[in-house]
Amino acid sequence: MNGEPIVKADNTLHLGHYVGKTAHVKNISSGVSNLITGTNTMLSRFHHCSSDVKSSLFQSYCTSYYGSVLWPLNTNEINRLYVLWRKIMRRIWKLPHRTHCCLLPAVIGCEPIHIQLLIRFHNFFSNSLRSSNTQLAFVSNLCLYSQSIVSANMRYCMYMMHGDLGIFQTNNSVVKHDLSYKNNITQDNICVAQAVRELCLMRDGSECGVLNSLEVCEFINYLCCV
Repeated sequence: MNGEPIVKADNTLHLGHYVGKTAHVKNISSGVSNLITGTNTMLSRFHHCSSDVKSSLFQSYCTSYYGSVLWPLNTNEINRLYVLWRKIMRRIWKLPHRTHCCLLPAVIGCEPIHIQLLIRFHNFFSNSLRSSNTQLAFVSNLCLYSQSIVSANMRYCMYMMHGDLGIFQTNNSVVKHDLSYKNNITQDNICVAQAVRELCLMRDGSECGVLNSLEVCEFINYLCCV
């Protein structure tokens, strides 16, 4: 074109999002890199804050997950992001590396990363199906019967909620309740996680207690790894 050869590429960047044959791999890799960069920047600036404050800052400034509604949410590639999120949570709360994954959401007080992304996808796809833009609604309905990433995420969402297409007519607050980690964790684990959270706040000086710092750390290590 205009005397210049047109370069053939498998993927290209458009509006901050890769499109192409293996674009989903590059988009997830970009999301992983952005999460690492954002977390390190936040922790370096607010290293003096307590764990609960850093956790709130992380949720506010590091979790945009740009374009995540178009990522495949049940593949080996996305597991890199899930593993990274759990490592970051242990780092922010200064928990042992062997802390059980099931305890993290209850310690932090938020949904695990895979549920957060699933709720975002549900909101995105539900709004797309009901959009007043007829072209967007038409394309969204085509996804119901395709082999696309959106279709795969739709089926994964139905599997996780034990429902059918009717779940995309459901209010988002109902979806959040149905997918809540509280439905997938025993009451004993919730009690353990709440104890760990209180001990972490005690360790950071946010709460008063009768235990010294060494005893607090020993209790945290025991409860997280037993």
